[in-house]
Amino acid sequence: MRVLNLLIVMLLVFSMTAISQKAKNGVVVNGIYAVLQEGKTPEEARKGKASPAVLVYDGRYTDSSQVENPSFVAVDTSFFVPLVIEGKPDVQKDGRGHALLGVALKQEYKGVLEKFSQAHLGGRIAIVLDGEVITMHKVRMVITGGKFQLTRCYDNACEALQSKLLEK
Repeated sequence: MRVLNLLIVMLLVFSMTAISQKAKNGVVVNGIYAVLQEGKTPEEARKGKASPAVLVYDGRYTDSSQVENPSFVAVDTSFFVPLVIEGKPDVQKDGRGHALLGVALKQEYKGVLEKFSQAHLGGRIAIVLDGEVITMHKVRMVITGGKFQLTRCYDNACEALQSKLLEK
């Protein structure tokens, strides 16, 4: 019964957000997506998956050395969280001096984020802006309240991401 209830909730969320948020021509809109697979080539990332969206991840916004050897990430576009923010993203420093970007979603997407993070607990997610994977993270807890942080920003990357989010 619990699984059936979760499926019904996921279908309702999908019908209310994902269908209306997908851009035409296969473009992936700004959002938070489940990572299906990662590979060194688009074909490797797509392997065994039924036509997923495959995006580039070069790590240039994080403290990653991946910029020289980008990877390709297959993401699930059937259930995702649109990145429609409320207010201005907040750039702060953590205890080690690394930048953190605090983001709050608009009210109508807070529940979607909670259900998405619950459905993908323990899994990997990708933050996508302008058709590219900005960061990838493991979901370690259910996110409630619609607020989250993008961590491990490199140099001025948090400020660049803040600008990208404010453009939308």
